[in-house]
Amino acid sequence: MEKQASNVLSTLIIQDFTALGQMSMTSALTVSQSMNILTASLPVQMLSTQTEGFGQPHRETMADWMEQVWQHWDTIDIKPFTSTLIGYLGTNELAQLVNMEIRQHRNPNLIVDPAMADQGRLYPSLTKSYVEEMRRLMSGAQIALPNVTELGLLSESDLEMTPSDDKLRQALKRCQSFAPDCQIIVTGVKKGSALGCAWLRGNEIGWVGKNMIKGHFFGTGDLFSATFNVLKLRSPKLDVDQLVSEAMAVVYAAIQETAALPAAQWKLGLRLKDAISLLMTFA
Repeated sequence: MEKQASNVLSTLIIQDFTALGQMSMTSALTVSQSMNILTASLPVQMLSTQTEGFGQPHRETMADWMEQVWQHWDTIDIKPFTSTLIGYLGTNELAQLVNMEIRQHRNPNLIVDPAMADQGRLYPSLTKSYVEEMRRLMSGAQIALPNVTELGLLSESDLEMTPSDDKLRQALKRCQSFAPDCQIIVTGVKKGSALGCAWLRGNEIGWVGKNMIKGHFFGTGDLFSATFNVLKLRSPKLDVDQLVSEAMAVVYAAIQETAALPAAQWKLGLRLKDAISLLMTFA
């Protein structure tokens, strides 16, 4: 395929689409398009609502449609995207399909959010074989953004919800065995009253955090990965410390705006007005 013009930034977003609220692909598209980044989207599943707080959502799996989209794009010679962001996939079949297509098309600047677990356990219906599919995806990625639970599963480590720097270091180094070229940034790392991100900086642990706001806010991981993707696209020379710090500041602004609403509205996802305004000052 032809090379993308150097002055055109584009991103391919592969994750679920939730019909109600500001979750998953909806927030990723909003963040990307607000920064004038050409977006392509491949929803792997269509959900009537998010998976928490609304009962069992209606789902449509899009595997056949996705294969036809890729085939069509090949026939019309779609140019390579500047980056690719992969979020929640949800089944082994979808993970295998995405893995195959990503490798076949050699998508550059791949960011993987291996969304599969939280609070010490896998999401319902997922198994250990899904963890292996995420390892395969990460082996070809430049950036991976697991939370603490996901890092424990990926590295086969026994991580508490507030892991020590030493245990984080060991888990991150274990991941290098299957993803040696991937920069892994762990989200949801608690230190005292703060919540933040950790990563390997040489042999030390880098960490950036913010004081926690009381409450459970849905979609923070989706927004962080989408924001990180945009910042890395727009400012490729920024180091990891600054990318994480700015992405966290954007997510924190969204949490602050959402926290002012009645708690019943939080399950619809994060409000993004203040977050987008802040993002525009960074990128």
